[in-house]
Amino acid sequence: MAVDLRSVYSQQSGAAAATTHDDQPTSASVSDDVDTQELTTRVRDLLQSHGLGQKLFGEAVLELSQGSVSELLAKPKPWSLLSAKGREPFLRMRAWLTDPHGIERLRAFQSQALTGKCAFYISCPES
Repeated sequence: MAVDLRSVYSQQSGAAAATTHDDQPTSASVSDDVDTQELTTRVRDLLQSHGLGQKLFGEAVLELSQGSVSELLAKPKPWSLLSAKGREPFLRMRAWLTDPHGIERLRAFQSQALTGKCAFYISCPES
C-alpha cells in the first residue's frame, strides 16, 4: 500500500516526539517554542551527510519548492514571529528528524521517483 510521506509528517508534526536520529531526546510539543535555527541546522547537516537534496526533502516532506526550502534552511525566522501556517514546515522538519525511518523513506522515495514508480506518493512530483 502506498504511503504519502507528506501525510506521514503532517500527522506526526502534531505529536511530541521522544527521540531523534542521533537518539537525543526532544520534549518540544506543538505549543512549545522551537529553536528554528538549531532545527534547520540539524536538518541541513543530516541531508548533507546522507547526500540528499533540498528539492527531494521539500517535495517529499515539506510540500515546498526547493527555493522555499533553501530559504527556510538558510534564514529561519524565530518561532515567536511565525504564524500557525509558518510553523508547519518546522513541525514537519521536527517530525522527520524524530522518525527513525526518515532517511530510509526519503531514499525510497528518491529511488521510486527515479524509476517512475512513486510508491510513497499518491502522485509523482513534477520532473
